[in-house]
Amino acid sequence: EMRCPDRPEKSSISMNKVKSWEDLKGILENLPSHSEFVLPSFQVTKTERDNPIVLRSALQLSCISRGACIIMGDQDEGGGGFVIIQGARAKVRVQGITFL
Repeated sequence: EMRCPDRPEKSSISMNKVKSWEDLKGILENLPSHSEFVLPSFQVTKTERDNPIVLRSALQLSCISRGACIIMGDQDEGGGGFVIIQGARAKVRVQGITFL
């Protein structure tokens, strides 16, 4: 039986406010390898012009609560690729983030 892993300890919860795609991109691309990271509630929009997030290390990412972390593509032009997982060391687990 498959089940979601437990959420990381509260000490890893980001206190950074995510107000834009660039905020989220900056936070995630600068995490140390092997991080277990819990994102605060956010809703951001990514346009075709925005670069995707590139993850190159082992990470476990989750949302503070169900349905509280939302990434949307632009209504008129779409969002293109949201996340690129790149490299042999990039083993990434994402839990509870909604992509629309």
